[in-house]
Amino acid sequence: MNWRGLLLLGLILIFGTILPGQVPELGAPNISNYETEQFGAHRQNWTAVQDRRGVMYFGNTNGILEFDGQRWQFIPVLENAVTRALTCGPDGTIYYGSIGDFGYLAVSPSGKVSAVSLKEAIPQADRAFNDVWQAFSSRHGVYFLTRSKIFRLVNGEVHSIQGKFASSQACLLNETLFYADMDKGLCMLDGDQAVPIPQLGGVYNGNYITLALFGRHEMLVGRMSGDFLRIDLSAFWDEASQRYDVTRQAPKDIVKTFPSELDDFIKESNGFLYKLIPIDSAAFAISTIKGGIVTFNRAGKIIQVINIKNGLLDNSVTDLFMDRPHNLWAATNSGISHIELSVPQSFFGAQNNINGVSISASFHGGRLYVGTYQGMLVREPYRFALQNDKQVFRTLKDSPTQVWQFLEVDGDLMAATAKGLFRIQGEEAIKVQGSVSYAYSLATSKSWPNHLFVGLREGIEVFKHKTGPGLKGAARWEFLGRMEDVKDNIRAIAEDTNGDLWAGTEAKGLLRIHFSGDKPSQAAIHRFGPEQGLPGLSGLRAMSRDTTLFVVSPKGLFRTTIAKGDIQAPEQIRFIPDTILGKSFLNPPVALNIMIFDQKGSAFFSTSDGVFWAIPQNDGHYRMEIRPFRGIPAPEDSMYLHSDGRLWLPGKELYRVDLNAPKDYDQPFNVLVRKVVAKSKRLVFEGTHGRPGSAFGEQRTVFEGGQDPLETPELPFHENALSFEFSAAFYEKPGTTQFQYLLEGFDRGWSEWTDKTSKEYTNLPEGRYSFRVRAKNLYGTMGHEAVYSLRILPPWYRTWWAYILWIIGGGAALVGIIYLYTLKLRRQKDHLKNIVAERTKELEKLSIVARETDNAVIIMDEKANIEWINQGFTHLYGLTLEELFQINGSNLITASLNPDIKQVIEKCIRDKKSVSYESTFETKWSQKICSQTTLTPILDDKGNIKKLISIDSDITGRKIAEEKIKNLLAEKELILKEVHHRIKNNMATVMGLFSLQASTLKNPDAIAALKDAGSRVQSMVVLYEKLYQSIGSDQVEVRNYLPSLVDEIVANFPNSAKVKVEKKIADFVLNAKKIQPLGIIINELLTNIMKYAFTGRSDGLITVSAELKGDRVSIAIQDNGIGMPEKVNFENSPGFGLKLVKILVKQIEGTIRIEHGNGTRVVLEFEK
Repeated sequence: MNWRGLLLLGLILIFGTILPGQVPELGAPNISNYETEQFGAHRQNWTAVQDRRGVMYFGNTNGILEFDGQRWQFIPVLENAVTRALTCGPDGTIYYGSIGDFGYLAVSPSGKVSAVSLKEAIPQADRAFNDVWQAFSSRHGVYFLTRSKIFRLVNGEVHSIQGKFASSQACLLNETLFYADMDKGLCMLDGDQAVPIPQLGGVYNGNYITLALFGRHEMLVGRMSGDFLRIDLSAFWDEASQRYDVTRQAPKDIVKTFPSELDDFIKESNGFLYKLIPIDSAAFAISTIKGGIVTFNRAGKIIQVINIKNGLLDNSVTDLFMDRPHNLWAATNSGISHIELSVPQSFFGAQNNINGVSISASFHGGRLYVGTYQGMLVREPYRFALQNDKQVFRTLKDSPTQVWQFLEVDGDLMAATAKGLFRIQGEEAIKVQGSVSYAYSLATSKSWPNHLFVGLREGIEVFKHKTGPGLKGAARWEFLGRMEDVKDNIRAIAEDTNGDLWAGTEAKGLLRIHFSGDKPSQAAIHRFGPEQGLPGLSGLRAMSRDTTLFVVSPKGLFRTTIAKGDIQAPEQIRFIPDTILGKSFLNPPVALNIMIFDQKGSAFFSTSDGVFWAIPQNDGHYRMEIRPFRGIPAPEDSMYLHSDGRLWLPGKELYRVDLNAPKDYDQPFNVLVRKVVAKSKRLVFEGTHGRPGSAFGEQRTVFEGGQDPLETPELPFHENALSFEFSAAFYEKPGTTQFQYLLEGFDRGWSEWTDKTSKEYTNLPEGRYSFRVRAKNLYGTMGHEAVYSLRILPPWYRTWWAYILWIIGGGAALVGIIYLYTLKLRRQKDHLKNIVAERTKELEKLSIVARETDNAVIIMDEKANIEWINQGFTHLYGLTLEELFQINGSNLITASLNPDIKQVIEKCIRDKKSVSYESTFETKWSQKICSQTTLTPILDDKGNIKKLISIDSDITGRKIAEEKIKNLLAEKELILKEVHHRIKNNMATVMGLFSLQASTLKNPDAIAALKDAGSRVQSMVVLYEKLYQSIGSDQVEVRNYLPSLVDEIVANFPNSAKVKVEKKIADFVLNAKKIQPLGIIINELLTNIMKYAFTGRSDGLITVSAELKGDRVSIAIQDNGIGMPEKVNFENSPGFGLKLVKILVKQIEGTIRIEHGNGTRVVLEFEK
């Protein structure tokens, strides 16, 4: 049998069961509609084409639309004219035709697509024309068809072919253009010549016709007269020249009739046909102006009707286009529709009168029955017509509600419903007598043939099928009663290999019903649950396959073996997780609702993760297939597998999945970077890469998915925030495609999968970056990854020349620091002026030498291996490069005497920043030289270290000077300590003399005067000790100084134990020049309080506070004693103490006042 015979046999097998004129139960395909609110242009669209990347283009009334799966772009044409024609050239260039103009699309270096007119290339005499209605591409050129002429673009030149072209659809057959001419009939183009085909003179009858490929040399012709024709041009084909020669003798039957179920419909519609295309090797689609789209096979049988009733955007369809995944695009008067013909899914819903949620489905007598919560429906026989443009379901007469299960038993279709058991007869539902309870499930058993077991809310009913004359309808079933000992809510029943029934209850485990008596209602009931290995008591359904009993559960699939013919005792039955068929549901556990088998051993599961198809493999395992069911909610109650290989899935819609459909789920698609925007909203990339095509020189007319490596943009550092937009040229079930992205050079790894199609980055450092994005569609297929590379330049202060300036500046700063440090020492150590002056002269001499002699420089590789030294190094250390290698080694780690040199080098390499350190080096002449070294990394354009440079400065002189200063400071400290010790001894001697003198006197006034003087000397000792401790510091912390001073002054008096002192000292500092007189003032005031304020009292309270208000210091000393006389003040005090206080206050440019009240309060204020 040849291939034509095989094809015919296949078509007979596929379509032979369809009643004449009827449409098979395909339902509505998945359709995605795009309207003007989404694409932002006129609602009317005329044509479609796809480029090599998979991006779609549409001819619109305003111009051209581009769609990449996520985003729309508008491409204007000359005068924003209607664009009715698009085609893709052999090299991938997209051509367009509009009103009075045609041209091509090209892309700029920045990635912006624009339309380029060829009007100037048209001969001047031929530039007057209106709409370009169609465009075709072949190896002979690109054709643009208008009403008055055809233009052929070849090798960049435009040729004009005159004629009166009919308003009809042309066709490209074997690179030859066939079209209808109003005067000449059906013609073809041979170069620039229009060649009439006399043998086809009757094909064009003056009305609109459509031409489409039918075979290698065959065309299918659709005509408004309602009769399709089939044209066979094989007799005209010349294989040597690869062209048609119509002068050849041809048989008379080159034109044949093509009977079609659309014939009557075409006549009825009057001006109906618009576009005819093949959708695969065995089927065609025709678009219409009134009735949407109709698909039909090579035998003329209607396959499917796609119109506004089942999801199409508009019934007026101006163009059809099959994309590479074999899905259909429809350009309509109201927008654009994408019809998923390649997806083996279709559905029925509310548009077909299935209202609410469907629960069950079944075929019986060639008709489709559906059970819903509202009732039971049957699909009406359907023949397509203009006024009958959708398939509908009709509710059965006396339909019950909540139809949970259908089951065909002994030729009868039975149904378990909320009103009991029903028998279906045609379009009528007949209730079986005796059934009064709410029914959920149905089953039969080979132990009791001709019997039906019905699962109820509270048990199981048994019915018997009767045969005999006169028995009709429900009378054919006899109610036998309920099964004894079964009171549970039975949600599902299955039969095992021995004829036992396994009933799943709502919440009380799984029941085994073993028939043991003379009646089907008598049986041994055994209950199974967690003790037998099942994961719980609810959600259990059994399904038997050979000797294995499977149980679906909320925690996966379980199984046990049922020995054929051997009735096992309950205690012998154990359930275990199934690790072969149920492997995919183990870790983590997946909730299973339903399980069914087909005749080939495949299993189908409805789960919490969707629908699974387990296909047996030769090795005894199973391959899980989920892709045919992607996007369909998993049913909760039932699935129905028809013998024709179609799986029906009830739910919100009733889905039909064709398991035999040859869908290529692994077909690749392109991921595209569509826009790159920098920080200042600068457009870096506008979405399209391109290269020159074959016709227009250097213009980039061929659009590609990848970036040319030579076109990597470089951005200034201030543009270091980037925004990327991306897409995937995959169009099935929009919104289900997931993306991952990675910015090489910044991100540590791929992002999580997301449906977002943009990503922003901020504060990027300089460097080279590659933004990578990949996508996977709802089938898990990965698209071709997209990569966009760019470079962010370093800021000016991190360029190579800036590094040189930093090194020079660093050296200058180091010299400046040394100079400033020297000045500071000279100011602070006035008594060492001569020594400091001598040191300064030495440093100046060293500076002169440093200017006249280059620093020692070493250049190393990235691992600190020494490669080069300068003359300054040899001058400083007396070593040539060879001598350095021989004596100290070739690596800085061995050459340096710094014990931390390894850590210094590691820090420099890790941080990629300069590091300074000091070390000692022994010269060739055994002389020790102290050096200040700056180790600097040199980076390449990728930020990697390629060189290390060390610059040594001789600081031996500075080190010697510093050592001398340290020694002199130590001598100064010893002198100060000696002076301090002698002063304290002298003051102690004075105090002793006062005390001795007082002991020899008898005059009370003299004794009191001597004791007062001794007390003051004691206070002066405390104050002196504090002042000595503050020497060497410019600033004194008041919080540390005053409290201890107050405590030590008060402690000098014999009544100090009875006086409480409170201190409220703020945290601030004072200059040492002011802290010294302040200490004397406080000493005088506290001494006065301790001597006079608490006379005649056993206790007292002194409060000392100090605070800083802005730049002004406020110190208050208060007591709760007898109070100072009102007439006593600092101006007329008879004593020396208050006068001394007044003098010291004036010295620090402050003010002081006495406040009388409960005791005395003295307030001192001065500028910090």
